[in-house]
Amino acid sequence: MIWAAVLIVLLVGYVFFYNQLVKLEALVGEALNNLNLHLERRRDLTPLLVETVKNGHNQIKLVAETAELHRQLVNISDFEQQQSLENKLENTLRQLLAAAENESTLKNDARFRQLRQDLATVETELQQACRDYNAAVRDYNVALHTVPSCWIAKTMKAVEKKFFETELRSHPDKAPLH
Repeated sequence: MIWAAVLIVLLVGYVFFYNQLVKLEALVGEALNNLNLHLERRRDLTPLLVETVKNGHNQIKLVAETAELHRQLVNISDFEQQQSLENKLENTLRQLLAAAENESTLKNDARFRQLRQDLATVETELQQACRDYNAAVRDYNVALHTVPSCWIAKTMKAVEKKFFETELRSHPDKAPLH
């Protein structure tokens, strides 16, 4: 009789912690989808910015580099490569916007001002999505190493998720795209 009660308690505990891990994994997936949505929005604005700046800009190298990074990102699926290219795109966009600010033809261009504002909004939302994703990954990874959920994680063959690091998190002195 006692063995049956112990078995039931163990079974209920297993189901509870299994469900917690599945829930945390789903939250990571949802946060990753949200992060990818914001990255995609930035990628959608990039060709418009390149086209606008190309017409009145002397920094052709930056325009070409931005366009090339955008082209590469469209075809990438590896998480670490995507993260690296996204950081390069962010830096290149920052340089392109800074250089474009000095162009007299672009200072008063309404389309450029709107794109700059749209990019600033996307960057703010992207930073929040990155924080949300990394928080979900942190909670999931902690659960993978906490007793008793770590035992259940081993039976699920669960693996740690990778954080999404941006240049702004590594170098907080860099200004966002505003």
